[in-house]
Amino acid sequence: MPVGCDYFDSTDWEQRLQAHVGRIWDLETALRTREDTTPTAHIESLADTHGMHPEEVARLSLEAAKDRGLLADVPVALESAASRWHAHQNRLPDDCPHESVTGDSYCQYHIHPSMYASVGISRDSVQADLRSHLTTETDQRACFVGATFTELNLHELRVSSTATTRVDFRLSTVIEQVDCAAATIQPPLTFEGAILNQDSGEHETAATGTAANRYLSVDATVDFGGAHFAGTTDFKHTIFAGPSSFNGATFDDIAMFNYAKMHAPFEFWATASGKADFSKTRFHDTAQLRGDYHTAGIFNYATFEGPVVFWNSTFTGKAEFLATTFHDRLDASHTTFAGFTRFCETAFHGAVSLHAARFTDRVHFRRLDAASTSIDLTDAHLAAGIIEWDAPTAYFDVSDATIGRVTLTATEDGALPGSPFDHLDISRTTFDGFDFGRHAGQLKPRWRLDTLAPNWPTSRDSGSRDQLQRYEALEDTYLRAKSGANQAGHNKAASEFFRHEMRYRRKQHATHVRHRLAALTSTDASLGRTAWRSGTAIWRTPFDIGRRLTPWGAPQPAAAATTPAWLAAYRWGANTVLDAVSGYGERPQRPIVSSVLLICAFAVLYAALGVATPASEGSAIGYLLLSLQSFITFILGSSPVETGVLAQFLSAVEGFAGAFLIAIFVFTLTRSIHR
Repeated sequence: MPVGCDYFDSTDWEQRLQAHVGRIWDLETALRTREDTTPTAHIESLADTHGMHPEEVARLSLEAAKDRGLLADVPVALESAASRWHAHQNRLPDDCPHESVTGDSYCQYHIHPSMYASVGISRDSVQADLRSHLTTETDQRACFVGATFTELNLHELRVSSTATTRVDFRLSTVIEQVDCAAATIQPPLTFEGAILNQDSGEHETAATGTAANRYLSVDATVDFGGAHFAGTTDFKHTIFAGPSSFNGATFDDIAMFNYAKMHAPFEFWATASGKADFSKTRFHDTAQLRGDYHTAGIFNYATFEGPVVFWNSTFTGKAEFLATTFHDRLDASHTTFAGFTRFCETAFHGAVSLHAARFTDRVHFRRLDAASTSIDLTDAHLAAGIIEWDAPTAYFDVSDATIGRVTLTATEDGALPGSPFDHLDISRTTFDGFDFGRHAGQLKPRWRLDTLAPNWPTSRDSGSRDQLQRYEALEDTYLRAKSGANQAGHNKAASEFFRHEMRYRRKQHATHVRHRLAALTSTDASLGRTAWRSGTAIWRTPFDIGRRLTPWGAPQPAAAATTPAWLAAYRWGANTVLDAVSGYGERPQRPIVSSVLLICAFAVLYAALGVATPASEGSAIGYLLLSLQSFITFILGSSPVETGVLAQFLSAVEGFAGAFLIAIFVFTLTRSIHR
């Protein structure tokens, strides 16, 4: 007559508990569960004895501490630790609900598969009974704690919501493969502490791509593809020893992968309606986590040793990467972060791509460790948030990005040389609501956005961009910054950015003149061809000027590459004069200085021509007075009519220049007051 299974009274169960606790408890945790010990003293003593750092000793798992021989020096044993852990697990069963098999004291789920033949059962019969039990509407039939399976086959199985509180595979072991593809499980499901695909070392991982191209597909031995989990799903402390796939899976409630270990490629192209929690999870291989996270995606304290892909994912709720470590490439390009997003104390040791990502809520980049790379935020959209530096170890490429209400700051202890703007690669960046007033102190006195920190980890300009293209990009950059400053109402910033915009336009004209002249005197052409080019250019110049001066003969705007050298030179000269005379209309003191210099220059000319002055014949004061009267033409004064046409012509020219400078002064003064 069949009797109950004795597994939970056996040494096998005790050893399974010890193995689990030895893996999940560190030395500090085990010491703190004892009331008769002082954890700090024991840890420091072990650190001194074994030449280790106390923090390293505290974080050692009990299993690792035992292997190193450290447990002999502290009042901790795996047996007692497992007993204390077990005492606090309210829902671990004391008795197995399944009957033992004939010829053994264990049920068919707890007996090791190597004993199947000796008791007259097979792996197929075990799987058939398992599927039958999961569809039976009783509580006890859904308990498989500590079970050992050759395989777990729930393919396309439908487990309806019954009186069963949950489907329980805690601390179970699956030796070969798990196939739960297209299954529908309505009750809560837990695999906490399970070991899936235990003999994965005997299998080769087949893949159709790499993480870098975002289309990795593995031949999964742990397959939950297309599964539907209606209740809470718990994979805490689970070991995924083989390639695992949750592609197409849907989670209606919380999905917990805390403390799990993925030793092989892991795919999670899934839809999580509830919170998806990967806190303190360790990914030893590629992690494909492209999915839709409706409530929250939590990756706090997780460690990624291989490439990570979030490409084209959606975080409708919050996304957290607190103290997360990425040892390899992170690709989160084209990802939408619609909720509060936090990268805090995150370590990036490989390339980071957030290209075209959209942060429509607040995003915090705080105290990052990314010294070896720049964080790619090109073409991204940052609606609001904070970028905070604790040390000069984070660099951001925000070319073509849109920056909204983002605050740039550094901690008080952060040794950040220069301005935070030096750690941003700003090129054609749009500022939409950015508060330049808050950052005025960081931009003064130069108001430059195109300088990079000396220790910038990568080259800014690609080899395909020549100097002219770089100046065009910088002009556009300051044009966008000026527009953003005007939108924010910060007139001083808008004024300074406008001056930089005009200066880079002037550099474009100068560069174009050099390019055109270099083309005329190219060394790859013969002397006769060079002379012909130069002669043609000189001969055509008057005709080009005439055509442009007549409204009916003006040509259509030409591309920069075909603009005549004379026109580029004229534009460069006009831009230079406008800067020197008025600071592009932003410096009212410059027209005053220009006026004084002009008056003095014409006074010297009058003295050289021997023009008679009414005040004092031949004196410097007289010539300055004459020049001043000519400069300010609306004041009546003597005109040098007796000295000939040249002196009268100079007086008229000075009067015209004076009226021009006075008009510029009035404009720049009004503009500066308005600013």
